[in-house]
Amino acid sequence: IQGYNPVQPQRFTEYLTALNGHPQEYHDANVYFGGFNSPLLHLLNVRYIVIPANEEAGRPDLQTLDRVLPTVYEDSRVAILENVDAMPRAWIDHDARQIETGEALRLIDSGQVDPRQTALLEEEPPPLAPATDPAADRAELIDIGPDHLEIRTFSDAPGLLILSEAYDPGWRATIDGEETDVLIADHLLRAVPLPAG
Repeated sequence: IQGYNPVQPQRFTEYLTALNGHPQEYHDANVYFGGFNSPLLHLLNVRYIVIPANEEAGRPDLQTLDRVLPTVYEDSRVAILENVDAMPRAWIDHDARQIETGEALRLIDSGQVDPRQTALLEEEPPPLAPATDPAADRAELIDIGPDHLEIRTFSDAPGLLILSEAYDPGWRATIDGEETDVLIADHLLRAVPLPAG
């Protein structure tokens, strides 16, 4: 979820601290065993976890993961486990709540708010409405580059497109060529208000 970059946005550091339950050294962004059950990890679209194929003695954390998560690949060196609770890379929420800065992490991690249904914003939410047919909502990635994403969406009601990627004030969004806002959702993620259609 990080790659190697010693410069981490403060919100990302706060997010990982909440996910793990404790801070790390400034240049690390590891997920510790306790973080594997956090809804905050699922929000980051972490679908696969790589562990050594031969479980190391004295590593009950790896043994537990291997028992509770399905193995989707294994060879003599590694096993790849699937996190079936991972959120997609993009989805549409039709409900949003305004909260105080920093409150989203506690509400999501404790399970008080389901981010699959409700986005937490630090500003007044845009006008939203429930979808008549939520199963028909779509957010399909069309083109991905180092400095752009193209996503085709459909919903029969206004919603928020949520991306499981870190917000930065430099991101810009357009809908059919018209510029629109990029909001911070769930403390860290990008959100774009969508009209119906």
